[in-house]
Amino acid sequence: MDKTQIDNKLIEVAKNGKLKKIKNALKEGADINAKNNDGKTAFIWSAKNGHLNCLKYLVEQGADIHITDNDGANALHYAAISGHQSCLKYLVKQGVDPEKKNKAGEIPADWAAANYEFAASDYLYAV
Repeated sequence: MDKTQIDNKLIEVAKNGKLKKIKNALKEGADINAKNNDGKTAFIWSAKNGHLNCLKYLVEQGADIHITDNDGANALHYAAISGHQSCLKYLVKQGVDPEKKNKAGEIPADWAAANYEFAASDYLYAV
């Protein structure tokens, strides 16, 4: 398996919250901050899909918590749009900026509100 395949494997298993497979991909040499075509990383996908255990592990292993996708959105944008409260709180506690604007000028709370995730938007507007 070449480097690109290993990196893509990491991203795919993170989407599905497969912590053991994330660990294996990293042992095989995957870049923890590798991006797919949209610029999303394993860290961003873990946040988007609410996989808190994977987020925590990726942070422990040195994932860039401030990384953004091709549109300038960070993991907090994706946790917000999906309404994953535990991930939101963890990301804020780790220092991910709730006021970070993407290229369209939107902050994570805006994404949450636009997707009717009002508990998430209320939390983010309050921090």
